[in-house]
Amino acid sequence: EKLLRCSSDCWISFISSIDLKLLLLHDINENVIKLLQINPLEKFIFEHKFSKGQVKFLIDETEEFSLTPQERFDAIKQFKKHKKDSDYQIFIACRPHLEKCFNHIFEISPYKFKPFTQGEQIEYLIRFWKLTNHSSALIYKCANTLVLYFADHLKIPKRLHLMAEYFKLKLSVNLASEIKTYTLLNKYEILVEGYLSDGENCKEIYDILEVLALKSICQNLLGKEYPDDSKLKQIIPTGIIMYGNDNKLKFSCEFLESFFLSKIIFNNLQPSVLPLKNIQEFEELYRKILTDPTHHIVRRFLNDCFIKNTSKAEKLLVKFKFSEKVFNFLIQESLVDLCIFNLQLIRK
Repeated sequence: EKLLRCSSDCWISFISSIDLKLLLLHDINENVIKLLQINPLEKFIFEHKFSKGQVKFLIDETEEFSLTPQERFDAIKQFKKHKKDSDYQIFIACRPHLEKCFNHIFEISPYKFKPFTQGEQIEYLIRFWKLTNHSSALIYKCANTLVLYFADHLKIPKRLHLMAEYFKLKLSVNLASEIKTYTLLNKYEILVEGYLSDGENCKEIYDILEVLALKSICQNLLGKEYPDDSKLKQIIPTGIIMYGNDNKLKFSCEFLESFFLSKIIFNNLQPSVLPLKNIQEFEELYRKILTDPTHHIVRRFLNDCFIKNTSKAEKLLVKFKFSEKVFNFLIQESLVDLCIFNLQLIRK
């Protein structure tokens, strides 16, 4: 928007779902034209501007393309190779773990984006919701309310957008009374719903992500089948998983991994879900989750699961014997519902 204000003759085109592999082909000019799907007149203007170095490329969310780290590295190198013969500018947005890769290719120091301040979050929400039919006063009040309760989850632009999209149909004077009771689990359910909103087979994707989270802690996967690479690659554009520097797929943040891990653990507490032959393995896994300090986020999500499903313990098949250490962990972390649930298991 600032660019448009500075240059009245500026022409901006968006390329959705761009595949960087196309940039490995010979003629970058022709590739971009194909991706833009522009008419003959626009094509003429683009080629003219391109030849004069009046074209700027912004490549965003590079970690969300279905490319291995090596393929991404080769694609960006090819982009730089073409740039030697032209004056166009390239801006590449990426997560911090890819910074060294681009520094090595372009030999420049990067700009670093700071998280959105609460003031910027409110400004974005107000401008986003102006497209609705609600009054300015209500929009202003709802924007301030959402930031009050969700500020930590709105610092990242994509998450701010997902939350704005979700709540645009829920704007009301009673919004505060509704969202002040939202747990960490509720907030991530909204985010995951947003991440998956553009895809098909959400249930299948959800199951795949649960198994991927399980693999980080349980090699045998409780008898579940690990998805093949082709299915995993199809999920990368959602932004939930990405390739790490070790060339392995992983979750884009620890909270998302813990969210899906807590979901599969909670669901497997039902006797109808877990095969008898895997019960002992599950008991060991569950005990590890409750006692290992590194899994404190998973425990927070599990606690929220029991807040949401208070009658769950009555239907369980598994029986556990816990030491005082387990309850000390849960009490110290103020996980009351998870503590009560495990007391019920002992009494069974």
